[in-house]
Amino acid sequence: ICYDRTEPEDDNAINHILRLRKKQGWLTMLPQHGFGAKSAMAFVEKKNLRKEVVHLKEDEGEYVFCLLRNGNNPKARYEPYDFQVVSMKTAKCQKEHWTVSASFVSKISSEADGKDMEVTPVMNWLYERRLFNMIINLPFFVKFRIWKAFIRWKVNVQSSKKNNSWMLMLKELFIVDVVFQSCLLYVRALCETASSSNGGLGLGDSAIIFVKLDRSRSYLLDEFYNVQRHQCKHAFGQIESLRNKIIEMIKQSCLKVADMEGAKKLFEPDFKNKPKYAEIAEWRHILARFTRFIRLVDEIFQDLLCRLINTAVRLLLEFFISSDKVRLSNEKKNETLIR
Repeated sequence: ICYDRTEPEDDNAINHILRLRKKQGWLTMLPQHGFGAKSAMAFVEKKNLRKEVVHLKEDEGEYVFCLLRNGNNPKARYEPYDFQVVSMKTAKCQKEHWTVSASFVSKISSEADGKDMEVTPVMNWLYERRLFNMIINLPFFVKFRIWKAFIRWKVNVQSSKKNNSWMLMLKELFIVDVVFQSCLLYVRALCETASSSNGGLGLGDSAIIFVKLDRSRSYLLDEFYNVQRHQCKHAFGQIESLRNKIIEMIKQSCLKVADMEGAKKLFEPDFKNKPKYAEIAEWRHILARFTRFIRLVDEIFQDLLCRLINTAVRLLLEFFISSDKVRLSNEKKNETLIR
């Protein structure tokens, strides 16, 4: 079938509606928008229908083919009432097109089982078009794309900041890393067992204390000195054993992290082939991280030593104060004078 390919000079569907209705002598006037517009529109439809039925015989049946102006542009604003008048050839090539006459606006859709037609009176279509344009020109719909783009940009920026903060936490906070976390908890448990942060006294045989005091007896000065010297020597041995345990745990943790990063050979003392300078420079951030971790463990160990000293001084002061409050009886004083 050969269709007309001539494109109209004026592609505005509204101009064609006004032209066709004026040609038939029909008025094209919508009621003023506001209260009572809907009832007035119903009256206009009935009035126009009565007139158009009378003039239907005089209608030449002229109509134009239309398509949505931006129907093939997915980025364009959705406007189902913005028709573009096209040639018959262009309209027939589409799955759906519209025909506009002086009386009706018809939508024709091509389906597998045939064609479907939806007919709307022109005045009703114009009224719906006016309502649609009033709604779509509200600020919410006009600025919707800008708001959507801004909100999406804001969400992306927040997500990027969150991811960067999370990565920074993984690099800087050792408590987030599973390997370093277990090492820190192990070191902290050893320190708490040796000297609790609540009171300064340890638990069981693992407790470390610098002074040995027995309130049930009195000491000579030399005897008191020897007892405390042996106690300090025993405490230093416990501290040295605790230090070795911590060093071994740090070594295992660092080697495990280096193995996860693929740089374990850089930290193995028995590795025959020395790593190249480029490899050392590539994994320098791991060395810096291990340095910060060792400093953190060292501060925990220093805090333990400070707590041990404070506990020893406090216990010794309490012992001296309680000893000072003890008074000898008068009989013992007389016996001392007789001797």
